[in-house]
Amino acid sequence: MCTPSVASQQVSATPWWCEAHTGATRCNVVPLFIAVSDERDAALAAVDAARAEGYRAGLAAAGPVYEVGYAACAADVKAAQHAIYRPLAAAAEAERGRWRVRGEARTRATFGAPHPADYRGGPVAWPELAPEVAA
Repeated sequence: MCTPSVASQQVSATPWWCEAHTGATRCNVVPLFIAVSDERDAALAAVDAARAEGYRAGLAAAGPVYEVGYAACAADVKAAQHAIYRPLAAAAEAERGRWRVRGEARTRATFGAPHPADYRGGPVAWPELAPEVAA
């Protein structure tokens, strides 16, 4: 049987068999990895616990500063959004104004329709001129 160090060196080349022995004798390295599995699980759990502890400590230490920074970031994002929105709103208002005829809002379907105050043809009643204007 191989030692774990020999087996782990050979695992990268051939994952299921130890190549330390040549010829017909081959040993299975799976039991070796199972033997060190609990040790690796414990080491991984320790690393995860340390990472979580460090995150909690950093969050506790920087809590108020984080909140201030978050509020400043939110304010910056809102300012950027408003800077984008203002020109778009002005352009939209100009576009709405383009579709007005004598102050009346029109749609694409009614844009070409005549305005109620438009001249529709026919005789026009002319007002009588005052005598002082005629002279």
